[in-house]
Amino acid sequence: MRHDAHHHVILAEMARAVRIGQPDADWHEVEPALREIWEHAPRAVTWSAVRSEAARHWRFGEALPPCAVVSFPSRPPSTPPLAQESAA
Repeated sequence: MRHDAHHHVILAEMARAVRIGQPDADWHEVEPALREIWEHAPRAVTWSAVRSEAARHWRFGEALPPCAVVSFPSRPPSTPPLAQESAA
């Protein structure tokens, strides 16, 4: 996972977790708490570098997209699963 994508996930989850406890809070009320959480863990990226993305997550509720549904092709009905796997 690229660092940018990793930060996106962390910031989205931080905003989601804080929103549960403070659903009606404004950005200026929650930014100090989010910044403290961010700076508590050692990261190469400073809060000032990700602040605008964190604000976007808070203001617009940018949650992570839902997981994609992955479907696999079905086996031919005439071939039993074990017979097909052992033939391969």
